[in-house]
Amino acid sequence: MPSVSDRTIVNALHLVPPQRWGEVHGYLQTLTLPSTPIQTAADLLNSGLVSKPAAFVASRRA
Repeated sequence: MPSVSDRTIVNALHLVPPQRWGEVHGYLQTLTLPSTPIQTAADLLNSGLVSKPAAFVASRRA
């Protein structure tokens, strides 16, 4: 991965609409966690990187 300066990151953040800052913050928090490779759909669902589909959530409650 090429080197990226903090200025480049800040400039990119300025392009993100304020309504999406929560998403950005959540994603940045995931980058501070120990890295565990995502190998399965279950890994992805449990990673917090994507929202669980309503059908999946409903099936877990039943």
